Amino acid sequence: MPIFTYTARTAQGEIRSATLEAASRDEVMAQLRRQKLTVIKVEEPSKAKLSGSIPMRDIVIFTRQFSTMINSGLPLVQSLDILSKQSENPTLQAVTRQVVFDVESGHTVADALAKHPNAFTELYVNMVAAGEAGGILDTILMRLATFMEKNDALVRKVKGAMLYPGVIMSVAGGAIAVLLIVVIPTFQNMFGSVGLALPFRPGSSSPSPSSSRATGGRSSWRASSGSRPSAATTRRRRGSSSSTDSCSAPRSSATCSASPPSPGSRGRSAPC
Repeated sequence: MPIFTYTARTAQGEIRSATLEAASRDEVMAQLRRQKLTVIKVEEPSKAKLSGSIPMRDIVIFTRQFSTMINSGLPLVQSLDILSKQSENPTLQAVTRQVVFDVESGHTVADALAKHPNAFTELYVNMVAAGEAGGILDTILMRLATFMEKNDALVRKVKGAMLYPGVIMSVAGGAIAVLLIVVIPTFQNMFGSVGLALPFRPGSSSPSPSSSRATGGRSSWRASSGSRPSAATTRRRRGSSSSTDSCSAPRSSATCSASPPSPGSRGRSAPC
């Protein structure tokens, strides 16, 4: 039976809030009137708790225990009632109580579970319906528990594998943020205090003076090194210049006097 939470006023004007187990809301109000209480509000806390999340491990434990109880010969309603009292999760406990109430009202277990999609998936509900129709509900529940355990283990492994890259990316993002927010503005203020610009200014197409000086020095060296002649060329140039100088220089008087005169030039001096 569901548990209702009520708020009522006594004959002395005091406000009282408590819980009461009853089959319906009308029965709760009738009991409160018999106690001479003025009903202010009556609500079912289990409906408010159904919106909470239920871990997969709790569903696995619930399914395995339910299968064991059915295999041992316990009735469905008694098995569900025991599970609702043993569950440590308040949301699953409220869901199980609702399932017990629906099964006692004449619904099948699959229909009762289908009313709580946050706790039981569509696959779970359809497998339970197939187990009820075939009379092998305990076997189906055991297979469901095994499947859900493997699925939960796989999800945990994936989360564990993604933990390290996530931490690395977070640390890298934090370091980049610190560089952009703290370090670069500090260096900008330092360069600005001495009247210098940053070596690499973001968004500027013209290079800084230091980089232009370095580039100019390299280009001048390349130009000078490219126009420098080789050693063989230098030796050839020196040889040609020496031969030209020897031919163009005037001959000495000794050379001119040593040369014999030609037969037709008697009495004439031989030209140099």
